[in-house]
Amino acid sequence: MKTFLIFLLILILIISIVLISYPSDEQSNSYKDIQAVRVDTAIENGWIPAITPESAYDIEEIHNIDTNVFYGSFYYKEKDESSLLKHLTLIDEKDKTYSWKDILLHIDTKRNKVWYRNKMD
Repeated sequence: MKTFLIFLLILILIISIVLISYPSDEQSNSYKDIQAVRVDTAIENGWIPAITPESAYDIEEIHNIDTNVFYGSFYYKEKDESSLLKHLTLIDEKDKTYSWKDILLHIDTKRNKVWYRNKMD
């Protein structure tokens, strides 16, 4: 019985080490502002929408390099709200959901925050 418990403990330890060390296909990035996004070429890579306003800050994005699924958020200054909205198509007025190319965006105009993700096929 003691040998079985030791074997079980070692097996659990090995499985835990394998799961912890397994590389994830998801990558996440945080950026202070749009200039940092440009330096990292995140817009060119398609992880952050090209219509992200110049005043955007606290930009977060997560993307999966295998599935090309991405999502993220950012804040913007109120002065850029109208120029952002003019590029978007309203999908659901109640939920404030918009569309731009292959991206869905939810905009909280009270907090000046945008959440985005790519459309799923």
